[in-house]
Amino acid sequence: RNGDDCEGLALLIFVGLRTLGFSEAELYHALMRNKYDGEHHMVVLWFEEKDDPWVVDPPGITAPDKLYKMSEVSEWVPIMLFTEHEIYRVGQADDHEQSTLGRE
Repeated sequence: RNGDDCEGLALLIFVGLRTLGFSEAELYHALMRNKYDGEHHMVVLWFEEKDDPWVVDPPGITAPDKLYKMSEVSEWVPIMLFTEHEIYRVGQADDHEQSTLGRE
């Protein structure tokens, strides 16, 4: 109610976590796409582990009610990741929806 959209909320979380000491290598803004209806949504990905980041989603669109790993929100796929200094477009490695990063 009278709040911000997903981009603004993700930015607040991103800045807050960076202020708390999370490194640039751990946190990314992520533009996500729903595989079924094409909806787009902005979240923060926390790469505690290289291959399966945590999805930090303040409004809970991709991951309602708790913190989820990317592998647990299979209906959403990242299409772009970015930090303060770099942008990555995410491409599909094969038909199984495996992602690869390509520097833009």
